[in-house]
Amino acid sequence: MRPKSILMLAGPILLFSFGCGSSKYTPPAVVTMPPDAYSQVFDRSFDSTWSAVIQYVGTSPFHIDNFEKASGLVTLSFVSTNPSELISGGRWESKGSKEFSGDYVDFLVQNADANLQGTINIIVVPLASDRTKVSVKTSYTFTAAIPDEGTYTWSFETGASDTRLVSNGISSGRDTITIVPTYRAERVILSAITKAP
Repeated sequence: MRPKSILMLAGPILLFSFGCGSSKYTPPAVVTMPPDAYSQVFDRSFDSTWSAVIQYVGTSPFHIDNFEKASGLVTLSFVSTNPSELISGGRWESKGSKEFSGDYVDFLVQNADANLQGTINIIVVPLASDRTKVSVKTSYTFTAAIPDEGTYTWSFETGASDTRLVSNGISSGRDTITIVPTYRAERVILSAITKAP
């Protein structure tokens, strides 16, 4: 079954890419998050918390790959129809044949057949009879087929980022492009559990 669809900035870098015209790239901030940054302790029992998780994922846009109450693990997968909701490549502005102003991820979606897919692990751990910890960790894979250059893939997890050298189209030059999470997926899941009755 196919999966369902669903930062302070650093200084600007001048680029030239995807044919003639000038471009400016401002990379996203790369902030290393601690492993438990997207964990939350709930004042409710394990059974109540587990039910809230299952209630949310059952109606979410994510595909349920696996869930096992005994281990407290739920694994989801997704193919995003709007990748820039979940990841960011910084600000891209270009003039010429590929005029654009916005997130670099959106630029690649429009001009390089880019797509985002990933998996989410939700881990539910009882701490006491009325206290339960939930952790959310997402693995992202973003792929773009840049015309006349080849396929580039960025792979990273919650709390991390990935950087690739992408051809800038001039004298075989290459520029550093970094992709980071927006943490929307992690926040949405934890928020849904918080709001569950």
